[in-house]
Amino acid sequence: MDQCAIARGGNAKAGDEPGRREMASDVSRAVLAEGTVELPVLPRVAQRVMVLANDPDGSVTELAHVLKHDPAFAAHLLRLANSPLFAAKSPIVSITQALARLGMRQVRDFALVISMRAGVYSVAGYEADLEELFRTALVSALFAQEVARSRRLGVEEAFLAGLLHDIGEPVALRLAVEQVSKTEDPRTPAARERIWASVRELHGPIGADVVRAWTLPEPLALAALKHHQQYPLEPLTQMVAVADALTRCALLRCTCATGEAHVPDASEATMEALNLYPEDMMALVERGPELVAAAGAA
Repeated sequence: MDQCAIARGGNAKAGDEPGRREMASDVSRAVLAEGTVELPVLPRVAQRVMVLANDPDGSVTELAHVLKHDPAFAAHLLRLANSPLFAAKSPIVSITQALARLGMRQVRDFALVISMRAGVYSVAGYEADLEELFRTALVSALFAQEVARSRRLGVEEAFLAGLLHDIGEPVALRLAVEQVSKTEDPRTPAARERIWASVRELHGPIGADVVRAWTLPEPLALAALKHHQQYPLEPLTQMVAVADALTRCALLRCTCATGEAHVPDASEATMEALNLYPEDMMALVERGPELVAAAGAA
């Protein structure tokens, strides 16, 4: 199958065929039979950053104080602030300077990036897969941000929605690996196939649960839950659906027979709702290599 054909899958995930669903069901049922799903918890410093950044009365001074009391977290934050993810025009050398240049909301977003990479995208035996999933999340965040910017919509919320829309994948992966490990080696090809099928099946609802557990706004949870639906109704979910398609195309480096970049399909309703035209999508596609490089350097 050529890369354009893969990209033309729209919002459907590979493996959504009935046979794959049946294969997933035994692992998924076992995960769900456990009852309460253990969700990842944000580190204390990230929790404080989230609270202060979302508080209209939150103080930059207080936020700087919180960050300076966790040197490792502060070092990660400065590294991100100086990465292509932010594209700073000159070096950022202190937390105070980072807050002044980035703003509290951007620092909040970077705090989530740091926490997700360290605490969520970690499953023994699946390190390479999770590194790729994390890079995909970052590219999706950047594409969602660009879609929002082109439509003059909320850029910060779009970045978060893109970052978090597949947060259920690493959590579902951990749960599926734990279940399969009870009876077999989870690293065999057959076990991996069943595990990934379960991840595709469960990641939406689990992702929404994670977003809600982190007390983030409900539209972000709906984006995690519904972005694979053919006709999502919420504007933020629509942007994430488009960003998801653009990300998969960018990572596949989609080209058609002519050698030109392929414009991913999106439902007519979603395109119309966002007032996106083919030339708008092509402009976004052309940003792909730049955004992929920025995510890889983060």
